[in-house]
Amino acid sequence: MKGGETVWVDGVLPVAMRAGHWLIIDEIDFVEPAIIAVLTAVLEPGGRLLLKEKGDEIVTPHPAFRLFATANAAGAMSVYRHLYQGANLLNEAFLDRW
Repeated sequence: MKGGETVWVDGVLPVAMRAGHWLIIDEIDFVEPAIIAVLTAVLEPGGRLLLKEKGDEIVTPHPAFRLFATANAAGAMSVYRHLYQGANLLNEAFLDRW
């Protein structure tokens, strides 16, 4: 809040996308499904980020922007998901974009 008013502050994803930074998401199989949906759109060819809370602003990635992720139970390893309590099964559409 600034002067009693709520002010938008960009998070790490839009900052990295605009500046051309590399961003790594550790343990992506623990991310909420709504976040996975946003990341799926970013990973599309020509993908962009829609900031609904900021008046539907669209963030187009800088050419140098890269997104990396780690996971314990992704893809073929999902059969071992039970070993990682709380890990989500990542859908094939999301995995295909990597």
